[in-house]
Amino acid sequence: MTQDIATPPVQDFSVTNDDIQTDTVIIGNGPAALFLSFLLHGNIPSYDPITYGPHPDPVLHRKLCADGAPSSLYEILQSPEDIAYLTEHFDASNMSYSTQAQPVNVLLDTLLRPNGDLDAELPEPRLKWETKPNNRINHLVLGSAPSAGGQWSESPVATSSEIRTLSYADMLSLPGYTFFDHYRAVYGKDIPPFTRPTRKDVSEYYSAYPKAAGISSAIASETHVYHVERSEDSSGGFFVQVLDKSVSEPISYTIRCKHIVLASGIFTHVLAPPKHLQMLQEPAPISFNTPDKIAPLLLIGTGFTAADVILSADPSRKIIHIFKWDVSRSSPLKGCHPQAYPEYANIYRQMKIAAMKSPMQYSPSLTAESQLPYEGFANGEVISARPHPSLENMFTITISLAPGVLVTREVSNLSYFVGRRGDLTYLSRGILSEIGLSPEAAACISGDTLRQNVAENVEIEKGIFVIGSLTGDSLVKFGFGSGVYAAGSIHRASKVVWPSHTETAHLTMDTPVPFHSLVKDSFPGELVTNTVTVSTEPQGTTKCLHKNIKKASGSSACYFSKCPMSTAYTATKASCILA
Repeated sequence: MTQDIATPPVQDFSVTNDDIQTDTVIIGNGPAALFLSFLLHGNIPSYDPITYGPHPDPVLHRKLCADGAPSSLYEILQSPEDIAYLTEHFDASNMSYSTQAQPVNVLLDTLLRPNGDLDAELPEPRLKWETKPNNRINHLVLGSAPSAGGQWSESPVATSSEIRTLSYADMLSLPGYTFFDHYRAVYGKDIPPFTRPTRKDVSEYYSAYPKAAGISSAIASETHVYHVERSEDSSGGFFVQVLDKSVSEPISYTIRCKHIVLASGIFTHVLAPPKHLQMLQEPAPISFNTPDKIAPLLLIGTGFTAADVILSADPSRKIIHIFKWDVSRSSPLKGCHPQAYPEYANIYRQMKIAAMKSPMQYSPSLTAESQLPYEGFANGEVISARPHPSLENMFTITISLAPGVLVTREVSNLSYFVGRRGDLTYLSRGILSEIGLSPEAAACISGDTLRQNVAENVEIEKGIFVIGSLTGDSLVKFGFGSGVYAAGSIHRASKVVWPSHTETAHLTMDTPVPFHSLVKDSFPGELVTNTVTVSTEPQGTTKCLHKNIKKASGSSACYFSKCPMSTAYTATKASCILA
C-alpha cells in the first residue's frame, strides 16, 4: 500500500553523538522480520532428532548428523555450499519438497513442518530452541505498517477482513508463539487441523506476536526508512535515515549499524490503473451492505485479490469482471481444489465459462442477460470511460473484446488489482549499483528481481541480507530459511556464538575449527578469518602468525581478542582460552 509520507531531505552522513547505534537494522516488520528478530534475541535453533524421532527424510537426517551430535543450525549453515549439500537430494526424494522455493527456505520449512502439507495432525518440528541471552544481537526492526505483521496489519482495500487465508494456520505460525498458542489464548480451545483462519485472526496474531515472544523492545511500527547509505569510513557499516510517524509530531533521526536486512517485501504498493480509468477508482475501502454501493462495480484483475473483491461484495451488486485468460497460463485460481477452496473454485468456474464465450455472443449494451450478478470478459480492455450524462457517480465504459467488437456497460467505480510491487528506492544509488538495480527498477520490485542474487547468497553484498518475499518466496512458511542463514552470518560477524567467553575451548590436534567459536568480535571490527589450525609443534615452540592474538606470559596457551585480520595461527597446546 502506498503511503503519503513527507520525508525530510537526505542528509550528508557523518558520525555524531546523536546517532543511534546498533548492530543490525531490519527494514520491514512482516512475519520474516519478526522471525529474524526472534533469532537475534538469542533463540538458537538446532536439529532435534530425539523429541519426535529422526527427520522422515533419512538422507537429510544423516547429513545433519554427519559430524556427530546435532549442532546449531548456525554452525551447519555457514555458506551457500552448505545449503547446496543439504538440499541437493531434494529433487529425487520421496518427500514432498517444493521445487519452486529457494532451497534454504525449503530446508527450514521441512525442519519446522515435516510432511506439514500432507499431515492432518499438528506439526512435529525437528528443531529445538535454546535461549541464550548472552547471544542476543542488538538490532531494530523498522516497519512502516501500522503494527507488527507488515502487509497483514494493513486494512484490506475493497475486501473483507473475514476472508479466509490461502494458507492453513500452521503455515502462518512463527516459532516462540505459534498461531495455535494465540488461537487457544483468544478462543479458549484448540484450532481444528487444516483450518484456514480469517485475515483478521492472522493480523491480530502477528500484532500480538512481539509481546508474546519477548521481542517487542526491538519492534518499531509506523517507522519509515527513507534512505540507507553505506559508510565510507574505515569502520564500514551503514547510515539509516528514519522518519518516525508513530508519535504525534513525526521525527527524523539517523541510525548507524553494521548490517542491513532487507525485509520490506514485494507488496508495498498496488499497481495503478491507466490514466483514463483513474477517475473510476474507489477512493476508499468499500462500505458493505449500504444502498449507495449497489451500483455495478468494474473489477479488473485475474488473481486472488480480485476474487476476494467478488467474495466481499454485496450479493446483489453486479460485478463486471475483466481478466486475462491464457490456456497455457491461466488464473492462479485454477489450482484451487473445490473441497479445499470451494469459494475460489466457484469463481474460477465462472471465469472459465466467460472465457469459453465467443466475443460475438455478448450484447453490445445493457440487456436482461447483462444484468446478471456476474458478467466476465476474458481478455477484454476498457478503451474509454466517460461520466454518465444523467446519473451521478456513474460512468459509461467501452470494452474491446476483439478487433471491431465493442460493448458498453455502466459502472459506478473501479477495483483494479493486477498486481503489487515492492519498493527499494530507500537504498542509495551506490547500494543499488552494488546489487545490480537501477533507480527505476528499484521502484518496481517483483519476486524475480532479487531471486537469483539470493540463490547465490542470502548476503547479496557485504553486510546486506535479503529475507521474506524479496527472496522470491511469498508464502510465510518459506520465510524462515533466509532468516536463519542471515542470523547465523550476523552472529558470526558480531559476537561469539559458542562457546561463551567464560568457557574453555578444547581443540584436537591438527583439527581445523570454526574461528568464530574462539573469537569475540565487536563492532566495528571485521571478522574475516574462517578457521584456526592447531598443530603438533614441539612443546615449548610458539608460532603465531597473527599479531592480535595474545599469549599469556610464561604459558603456551593462547588468549584470543578481537581479530580483524585474515590469517591463521599455530598453537602448541590443544587448549585455548578465550580472553
